[in-house]
Amino acid sequence: GMAMYRTKLFVQGHGSKVHLISNNCGANCNEGGGLTALNSYICALDGGLIDISNNVASVGKGGGVVLYGPSVIWSRGEKSNIAINGNYAKDCGGGLYTVAGPSKIMVTGGAVMTFEGNRAGDTGGGLFLQLKSSFRSDSKSSVFFKKNSAKKDGGGIASIGGSVVHLSGNSRFEKNIAERGVGYVPPNSCLSSI
Repeated sequence: GMAMYRTKLFVQGHGSKVHLISNNCGANCNEGGGLTALNSYICALDGGLIDISNNVASVGKGGGVVLYGPSVIWSRGEKSNIAINGNYAKDCGGGLYTVAGPSKIMVTGGAVMTFEGNRAGDTGGGLFLQLKSSFRSDSKSSVFFKKNSAKKDGGGIASIGGSVVHLSGNSRFEKNIAERGVGYVPPNSCLSSI
């Protein structure tokens, strides 16, 4: 996969693409099959595409992405897309996992973000959000959680530790599977518009 430390990655303009596909974070790697970002900024804008698919964290967390806070992943502007699909984590956060401080996930200005077919051996099939991290979309944007699964909690999203999820616009949860629901919210968490 790819590791970022205090780095900015911009994928800008129609036809601009970055693919992080089929990486395996093996026995010596605990987190982040496709991308590990520490205090970094990842942005698809003005029609750019970031595709993080079919990656594996075989012994840990964050099959597709691990965000160490404070980090930002942002899909911004018409036809921009961040696709986090088909990833697997043995532990939590099949698609994306936040750790060590507040990170932000944002979808704005008509952009799209998809979490499809991600799997977690524990909690948060699509997304595991914690430690005051936030996931927000505006009224012009689209967020899709489809066919994600977790063995325990939150097939689509698991949100704990004061994290905030506020989705507006076209947000859909379809065919996500977990022992205790699509969006599992323990006490002291805030989950709205799901």
